[in-house]
Order: sequence, then C-alpha cells, then structure tokens
Amino acid sequence: IGTKFVWAVTGTKDGNFEITVCLRGNAEISAVKDSVEEVLCKKVRLGRILSDNGDMMIKFYPSMKYSVTSASASIPKDGEEICGDACVSVPLCGGHMLAVSDGMGSGENASNMSASAVSRFKSNSEIFATLDLCAVDMERGIAHFIKVGGVTSYIKNGRNVEKVEFSSLPIGILMNVEKKACVKNLNRQSAVIMLTDGDSDAFESEEKLISAIKDAD
Repeated sequence: IGTKFVWAVTGTKDGNFEITVCLRGNAEISAVKDSVEEVLCKKVRLGRILSDNGDMMIKFYPSMKYSVTSASASIPKDGEEICGDACVSVPLCGGHMLAVSDGMGSGENASNMSASAVSRFKSNSEIFATLDLCAVDMERGIAHFIKVGGVTSYIKNGRNVEKVEFSSLPIGILMNVEKKACVKNLNRQSAVIMLTDGDSDAFESEEKLISAIKDAD
C-alpha cells in the first residue's frame, strides 16, 4: 500500500479518535482497514472516502456498539430533469449524521438551494430551503433530530411507527428562526425515515403513508 501520509486526532474525553490515511492511487479498502486495526490493536469503523488528483483519502473511527446503514432515493418533479431535494449521509467520530433539504420550488434552482443548505447547514442569504438533520449517537443508541421547516420524520420499530415533527419555518424566511430539536431512543432494529414534502404529498393521507412504512421490510 503506497501511503502518502497518516494523520491521527486523539484525546477526546470519550476515547474517540479519527485516523486519516492518504494513499497514492487506489487501494483495496479492506486491506487498508486491516492495516490500521493491526497497528492500533483495536477494531475501527470506516468513515468518509475522498479522491483528489489520483490520491485517495480514507477516514477511520472507533468501532462502536451500534452501526448505521443508510440509503436514499429521489425522483424529479414531472417536467424537470433535476430533483430539487438533496441529502447526505456522513460518518462522524462519535456516530453518524443524516441530512435532508427541500429547496423551495423545483428543478435546478431548488436543487442548488437544497444542496447549499445541506453542505453549509446555514446561509447568510435567503435560500428558502428546509433542513432536516438526524445525528445518531452510535454508542448510546440515541438520535438527535433538528428541523428547520422539515416535514415529519418517522422511526420504525417492527410494526410500530413513531412520528418526529415540529412546526418551524424554512431557512431564509426568518434567518434567526428558532431551530426545533428533540432526542429519541433507537435500538438495533430501528429505521429512521426522513422525507421531503414531495414524498408525503404522494400519499392520499398520512395514515396511508404510515401504513406503507409499517409494511416496508
């Protein structure tokens, strides 16, 4: 493995650390992970993987009690080539962060607004986008929800579906609008479903949406 540099950040009160390995060219991720675990004599969790000018940068974090698997899907509005929503799923040192943003309107302009909201989490200009965040503590099994104009999210445990909802305005309507937040407990079978209004509006009622969530595998 052709390593360019290794950067380690340690010393947090919870014993967390971040290892960044920069490689020349591509490499087998599993081989790099095995090498890091051999040096540290402990299990690690794969973080973000970035590529730049032929180099590969891989981040590793401590292995934790719980794990997060994420997936996303989007469909453009009829007549548009680009979906106006944006989402990210980012491994963090102490857990995992999920974010969804709905740009007001549709198409490329809405897509730019929602992407800006997701990437910066705040703006100094009126972008008129919603922002829905979920930060999962993978050691304690809890989820911190923050919503700025986002629609209802749901937590599915088997056939039980719990709603996570607040009333707040989108970013840009009032730049100093109060962010709504709450904490929810998760377990190993929990599924967090985060939506934009296009998803919820596709159902005739919220009862039918919740029924579809209950029936989903």
